[in-house]
Amino acid sequence: MAQPSPALSVGIVYDGAAVEEPYTFDAGVDETQAVESIIDVVVEIERALAERGHSSFRVALPNDPSGILRMMAGVDADVLFNFVESLRGKAELEGAIRGVMAVRGIPVTGASVDGLVNCLHKPRTRALLVAAGVPVAAGCVIETAGDDASALTHPVIVKPAAQDASHGIDRASVCHTPAETKARAMKLIERGIGPALVEQFIDGREYNVSMLETIENGERRLRTLPIAEIDFSAFPDGAPRILTYAAKWDATSPEYQGSVSVLASIPDVLRDSLERHARAAFHALDLSGYGRVDFRVDGAGNAFVVDVNPNPDFSRGAGFHLAGERAGLTYEDLVEHVARTALP
Repeated sequence: MAQPSPALSVGIVYDGAAVEEPYTFDAGVDETQAVESIIDVVVEIERALAERGHSSFRVALPNDPSGILRMMAGVDADVLFNFVESLRGKAELEGAIRGVMAVRGIPVTGASVDGLVNCLHKPRTRALLVAAGVPVAAGCVIETAGDDASALTHPVIVKPAAQDASHGIDRASVCHTPAETKARAMKLIERGIGPALVEQFIDGREYNVSMLETIENGERRLRTLPIAEIDFSAFPDGAPRILTYAAKWDATSPEYQGSVSVLASIPDVLRDSLERHARAAFHALDLSGYGRVDFRVDGAGNAFVVDVNPNPDFSRGAGFHLAGERAGLTYEDLVEHVARTALP
């Protein structure tokens, strides 16, 4: 008779500095909701772990590299649940903080340093995907006033080349002329969240493929969860059908209310294609634990990867949780599974 798995001590690591003192990229755009929502996720994770008989404690990182090192040196846990995507808005520190956790020697949920860096820097993401035969839309990077996107077929979408959580993406991100594209890219750069990645806009349907690593007979395998589609049918008239920052984080906005994750009803051939490309992307970017690959599919049925998220939103009711539920996994199942899968 199999013995029950032992209870775990779990340290939940997050950007405590940003929660205590929310930041903005500039005076005109409030982008604090994504960071502030982390504390809500921490509370949900604590409840889920307690429900399964595990203990947990918070590791709220300060805005001080030496303070982070001292704090992590004193942490003692069976596993760390990693929710650090930036420190005070500096997404480039995500990999470094994950590196500190690796040096500490405690198992960590989700992607390794390499996986996080591969996904954060979008041009690098694209290069690795192309090398693995995973389709992406035509694109380029604008870093200075001397760059442009005139070689691309318009419309295009302009987004930060090294951010996540849809920071810097709004209705004006879809541009129809090279001049408009250049102006939008320069705005991102001037706000301090550039350089800008410019990609041909795939005006089609959007799908999300969430994945979980499992351990079967001592071997790690990758499980795809039921594919979701973003239902834009109630999106504001005239607005490009994209997941803006508001659509992800501002519950009062028409974009948020008009974009809903639903179970995808798609032909088997498209389902197989999305799952195959999602698996290839997961491995090409050196992900682990769990993740999500986002696609746009054009009118001819061609799929293109538009984002790879190594640490998708773990909120109760968010897309990753909904995908788990559709596979018969409760929120508590997901939390415990991700924590245990991080163990060697």
